[in-house]
Amino acid sequence: KDKLIVEISKTPVDLKSDDSVIGKIGQYNIVDTRKGKSFVARQARKLAQKSRPDGLTPKLIIIHTGTSRPSKTIGTFLARGTSSNFEVGKDGTIYMYVPDELATLHSGYTNINNISIGVDISKSLSGGAGPYPPDQILATRNLVQSLCSKYGIPDVVAPDRRFYKDFKSKYRYGSERAGAAMAEYLIDQGIGIIYHRNILNKSCPDKFPVQALGQTKQLDLLKLKTILGFDLSPDPKNLPKDPFEPEEQL
Repeated sequence: KDKLIVEISKTPVDLKSDDSVIGKIGQYNIVDTRKGKSFVARQARKLAQKSRPDGLTPKLIIIHTGTSRPSKTIGTFLARGTSSNFEVGKDGTIYMYVPDELATLHSGYTNINNISIGVDISKSLSGGAGPYPPDQILATRNLVQSLCSKYGIPDVVAPDRRFYKDFKSKYRYGSERAGAAMAEYLIDQGIGIIYHRNILNKSCPDKFPVQALGQTKQLDLLKLKTILGFDLSPDPKNLPKDPFEPEEQL
């Protein structure tokens, strides 16, 4: 597991000042991390971003694990050359790094970045296993539901299945063709909210209860078999007894 954490500022920074709060979703503030003259704000304005090509709009929302606070997340993004659109803090504060109209470098696939929004979840000092406070879970749900409504994204959560293991039998792991095939399958199945580990060999978003963010449904495994051209592996690590049973809620 990648342990790279970069702190860009150890000086306390008020990211919730009146001029940085740009709105609310429910009772939770949305903070624009780019606003202001602080070092953290200046660094946030450097995060990787680009316009979505050819008028593409978001079709997927991908849930990630962040760090314990925005200054660490921003520093880690800059060190890795990655970025995300939002992070939800433990108190429910929603930090915007890059406006959702723009694409960020968060999924591991350029073509998926172009049609997705990245949402990071701040983890506790004990790590991604939690606990995740109720305010953080509710604020994340409110944010995700708002984005689904804005872009017409289905508020349906993918099963916690490592689809990249299925698709690497036909496509090179991590390739753009693999990313395109996975995205096409998930979107065709009416999925709009996914775990990062659905599509890449990552643990994130760790134990965060992603199933709490929307509805759940069974997927058409027969179609997946048809796409891949063979019967799916019975590997218990990839195919649990009931792969569509909702994960335990924290």
